[in-house]
Amino acid sequence: MKTLFVRLLCLTALAVTGLSNAAAQEQKATDPANAPATRKDKAKSNTYPLWGEVVAITSQTLTIKGGQGKGDRMFTISAETKIHNDGKPATLEDIKVGRKVGGSVQKSADGSSKMLTINVGAAQEAAKSKKSNANKAGDSDQDKATKK
Repeated sequence: MKTLFVRLLCLTALAVTGLSNAAAQEQKATDPANAPATRKDKAKSNTYPLWGEVVAITSQTLTIKGGQGKGDRMFTISAETKIHNDGKPATLEDIKVGRKVGGSVQKSADGSSKMLTINVGAAQEAAKSKKSNANKAGDSDQDKATKK
């Protein structure tokens, strides 16, 4: 009888401990402060990559050709803008109309876009070739049928 009572007491203690741990886990999961951040919750970054063909260049602006059916995009160039040609420091004179460039842009609160870095050179040209070749090779049968 004593053994039965001790066993029941131990089982009850284990059950209560397990239930309280489960309740604590559930509380953590439903508590917004402990919930993992989702993509929606994260603040949007104001810096983004840029890639395209130069349409116009001045001492203060860089204009990149827009995509299909889209207008050209204009970006501000400042004294802080870092320019590289084939990985080496460069100047605005190294950027020519028709060349492919890449880089990073910072969107300002007023909606303007400021160039942080501009990368010119063979690496940019090669990236464009790979991208266009991948797009051509990646056409599905449905895409091909649609194009006919």
